[in-house]
Amino acid sequence: MLRTTISVSKFWLRHFGASIVSITFPPILVLLIYVGLVIFAIVTDAGLGGPLALPFWMLAAFVVSILYTTFLLFPSVWLAEIVSRRFRKWQLLAQIPISTITLAIFVFAAFLLVNSYADTPNRPFELLNYPAYIFAALLIPLGIYWWTAKMVQLGLLLPERVWKRIETTFHV
Repeated sequence: MLRTTISVSKFWLRHFGASIVSITFPPILVLLIYVGLVIFAIVTDAGLGGPLALPFWMLAAFVVSILYTTFLLFPSVWLAEIVSRRFRKWQLLAQIPISTITLAIFVFAAFLLVNSYADTPNRPFELLNYPAYIFAALLIPLGIYWWTAKMVQLGLLLPERVWKRIETTFHV
């Protein structure tokens, strides 16, 4: 019972950490781009733009990153972790292409789903007509999510291994 609880806790901790990084990275990137554009506008003596641009784009980036993390990245990496268990010692290496293929399937399935329900020519989600571009754009967040999850997993694994080494060395 305790091992199951620890295993489930490690799973949720690593995906929570990866989700936090995946969700906070885009608004920070928007802020950096905005600051760069403001500096560029000041240097070139151009207009600075409206006061609501930064909050709007940061909120938009935050909401979109929550959506793609929840519905695309988390399930892709989670399924890759489950499927890759069959590869034993190659498990980590197998997770990368499996999560990428799973993400592609999810993006194209979302494209088919949106197109089957929204047949109006002037729909607000016109970008969803290009699933290959969306998939290509999501490869970077997928990589960030996967690597963060693995770093958190390593951070949880190292103290356990150090403790086992201490136990075997000093017969604690």
